[in-house]
Amino acid sequence: MARVALDRVEKRYGKVLAVDALSLECAHNEFLAILGPSGCGKSSTMRMIAGLEPITAGTIHIDGRRVNELSPAARNVAMAFENYGLYPHMTVFDNIAYPLRVRGASTDETVRGVLDAVRMLRIEAFLEHRPRALSGGVRQRVSLARALVRQPAVFLLDEPISHLEAELRNEMRIELKRLHGANDSTTIYVTHDQLEALTMADRVAVMNRGSLQQVGTPEDVYRRPANRFVATFVGEPPMNIIPATVEDGRIAVGGFTMDPPSPAALSAIEAAARGAGGILDVGVRPDDFRLDDADGPGIAGRVRVREVLGDAVLLTVDCEGDRLRVRHGHGPDAREGAHVRLRPRADRIHFFDAATGVALGRSAEPEPS
Repeated sequence: MARVALDRVEKRYGKVLAVDALSLECAHNEFLAILGPSGCGKSSTMRMIAGLEPITAGTIHIDGRRVNELSPAARNVAMAFENYGLYPHMTVFDNIAYPLRVRGASTDETVRGVLDAVRMLRIEAFLEHRPRALSGGVRQRVSLARALVRQPAVFLLDEPISHLEAELRNEMRIELKRLHGANDSTTIYVTHDQLEALTMADRVAVMNRGSLQQVGTPEDVYRRPANRFVATFVGEPPMNIIPATVEDGRIAVGGFTMDPPSPAALSAIEAAARGAGGILDVGVRPDDFRLDDADGPGIAGRVRVREVLGDAVLLTVDCEGDRLRVRHGHGPDAREGAHVRLRPRADRIHFFDAATGVALGRSAEPEPS
């Protein structure tokens, strides 16, 4: 079983701590995405799993075997990079065949392996071409084929499609998901693009500044963020964070008093607010505002920018020092300069400790009727 387990793995470059006591597991045949901004430690983590970077502390196990001291070739993993890593003087066939020839495979085994890989990736027509004659999308497929031909237990993908044009990225997301389903292997995918992580992965591990922030299904990470960083990093546009005050069990933001959350959440909110001078951070996603006219209840604001998205409109609204993003479909057509009121949906509000950013709870989803 190709299970990958990291136990308190640390990576230092001199005095710089790139990965901080990371504990993370990827189950057999799981598609795990490691998501985070540039410099968060995700690529260093990938390279330590592959054996391309020595670890500073901790242990890595693959299939239950400690691999800290093993060479990359002995770990039964294959890696595809953002920059392809193809040999420019070799044909596509020779590039893909190279890992098999290094391993000492017979000619028949090599030909069979290459043909299976190119059929899977639909690049049979390019076998005699050299990389410089290929488009970026085809070169990326060749890089993936070279990794697949080894039939690894663990397939590692480091930002493999981030530099492709939008149409090619969409196509490659579908291809990568299909390839994962067609192969009995474990896939770990590093990306800074939340759309790639949320659409392809079984689970998403969010990292920031070398530390793991949250691990969960795409739905969990999006709907139940563990902290303010995850809430604002996952989601486009990101979640709005609004300062609020807490007094006598009442939460007020922008002159608007919210419905009280569950008793358990309210207890945690009041305790955190006491330690932050009565202040609380409230999170509301752009889709979770109701837009009313200027005379209705809600947070008062003025529309700064109006962007048409086709089936919806994205508004940037200035609200007493806060700039909020609101996405709405049919309803009041607020033009730039219009005065509006924003009313958060009572069942979609998130609460965060203003000092630490830790999630304190969220308003309850409505009970099914």
